[in-house]
Amino acid sequence: MIIYEYQLIKVPRGVKKIALHRMLTEYAERERWILDRVRIYPDGRHLVQLKRKVWRPDYQFEQLPPL
Repeated sequence: MIIYEYQLIKVPRGVKKIALHRMLTEYAERERWILDRVRIYPDGRHLVQLKRKVWRPDYQFEQLPPL
């Protein structure tokens, strides 16, 4: 089963597109975030939602008896 972790980033109005692009690219390359959703409000604010997979094995390790 794939489980996702989400992060919300609030970007104030007045931030240039190239700066936002660089920031999101850095998140994607270094921390493996994927762009999930962008909401642009009428006053110019952006609400960006990122997601990434949480890697957890589906199996349990066998417990060994104490020595």
